[in-house]
Amino acid sequence: MKIYKSNRKIYLRSICVFIILFVLCEPAYLSHTWLSIVFGLGKYVAIVAVLILYFINRKVTPYMICLMLLQSIIVVSTFLNEGDLYGSITLFIKFISIAMLTQMELQHSAKSYLKILINLFSILLFINFITILVYPDGLYTTTRVLSDSTSWIDPRYWFLGFKNGIGKYILATLCFKAVYDTLYVKKITSGFIFLSIISYWSLIMIWSATSLFTVGLFIIFILFAIPIIAKKNWKIFSMKSYLIITVALFLVIVIFQNSSIFYYLIENIFKKNAITFSGRTFIWNNAFKWIKASPLLGYGVQPVNTVIYMLGGNKHYSDCHNYFINTTFQGGIVALGFLLAIFIMCTKKLNSIRNTTASKIMGFCIFCFFVMFLTENTTNPILWILITLAYHLPEISGQNNSYK
Repeated sequence: MKIYKSNRKIYLRSICVFIILFVLCEPAYLSHTWLSIVFGLGKYVAIVAVLILYFINRKVTPYMICLMLLQSIIVVSTFLNEGDLYGSITLFIKFISIAMLTQMELQHSAKSYLKILINLFSILLFINFITILVYPDGLYTTTRVLSDSTSWIDPRYWFLGFKNGIGKYILATLCFKAVYDTLYVKKITSGFIFLSIISYWSLIMIWSATSLFTVGLFIIFILFAIPIIAKKNWKIFSMKSYLIITVALFLVIVIFQNSSIFYYLIENIFKKNAITFSGRTFIWNNAFKWIKASPLLGYGVQPVNTVIYMLGGNKHYSDCHNYFINTTFQGGIVALGFLLAIFIMCTKKLNSIRNTTASKIMGFCIFCFFVMFLTENTTNPILWILITLAYHLPEISGQNNSYK
């Protein structure tokens, strides 16, 4: 009877966590239906529940403090610059609550939580794959009206949103699956291979160049490099090395805007403009001009039309198309400093278990996100699930027997 009650509690907790994650990571398509009202109310309930449980039962980590300060700076900057205060507060609460939920569940039962993550996001990716097959030109459209009253319709949206955002779901989900297989199955399973095939097929059909490159790189790493690296202790495959490489790539691509070493890949494989990185250099240059004018705190979260005006007036210039620049644009060097502090904390944590396969997988996945962030921005909360998992990975790897 006690076993039955215990199993029932575990099952009910898993269902609750699944629902909370689903609500906080609301698929883009559902936000364009009447269900958006239900999800809106659900988010308030989920967030309040998570915050109460966290501050009652958990010690606030240095990582969590940095994340709260990072998002707080952006909210303050938004207020000072009379921007989209509601939007900035919404992102603040969403990111913080999902990171807190991840910490609580990892410390309660890492194995169960990873299962929930894999099940939830695998379902979402499969639904998204079906919508791409059935609606190759887009599941739904969005209409954007500019300040000069001109408008345009963008039809390239599917269940998980615009093509550039889908790759982030795929990359994180594949990482969750690879880490779970490594920790609890002790090998990469056929489930990872099947998920990789479905996911990469999706990216080929919608042709998101950056996602094709980074997700493809991660899949190759897991299937072909990990079996070799797991037996070696090569320092090149470490978070420290990845941070150095990312800084070097940032300097070459964003600061010096030299595309010569990537010319063949960009022009001939991905069919993009290598000279301007498909117009991104123009966006970056405009962003830098505004950042120089307000370097400390940036401009906060601004309405889309305001951002388009600030970055050059083109309808596609709705963000800085670079996560690091966009963070600085919104929160200045103060916000960027907290973001770098978070990545340095994760580097130290992963470095403490650098000889484990799980740390090598997690480190390389974060590196793939870094590469993605050189040409894309994100407001996807799945990023903070991944980063929180990386921060707590030593606890999971080092105390495997005490986690269910």
